[in-house]
Amino acid sequence: MKPLAKPVLTAAAIAAIAFLLAGSNRGAAGAQQKPPATPLLVRSIDEPGLNPFQESQNILFTNFSGTAFFTTPPGRLAVIEEVSISGAVSSGGEVQAFFRCFDSVTSQEVNHSLVLFPQGDVNGFTQYSGNQACKCYASAGGLSVHVQSSNFNSSQHTWVMAVSGYLVTR
Repeated sequence: MKPLAKPVLTAAAIAAIAFLLAGSNRGAAGAQQKPPATPLLVRSIDEPGLNPFQESQNILFTNFSGTAFFTTPPGRLAVIEEVSISGAVSSGGEVQAFFRCFDSVTSQEVNHSLVLFPQGDVNGFTQYSGNQACKCYASAGGLSVHVQSSNFNSSQHTWVMAVSGYLVTR
């Protein structure tokens, strides 16, 4: 039986090699190829640079105080990042300033003090200015800047009040 086993093994080896060679003719092995897809462009509507918010007002500071009220669009939340204020009051009194942010959705109100720096006296009036970086959230009707003095201001002094930041959608 030995003489017959050798040709059978040879035939089996030839069949196995032929089978392997036939399977390798399907193409070279490689990474799967996919056609290039066009990506969908998505834009973040809450990106600060795409929805800027800034407003400035001149107010008349009469009596003991003055307030500027800023309008936030309905359905939007203003994220205030910078507040500035400047103006004059009758010399000799104490002056305070702050800004208020109110979020009507969460019913939270925050009052931030503003640091005012005297810039000098002119004709019995002291000039002040202040600029402050912050993070404050306000919805419609909830953003104001306020200044008050311990002195009665007999003449009307113009103050410039400004806020800037960005809007996000609720």
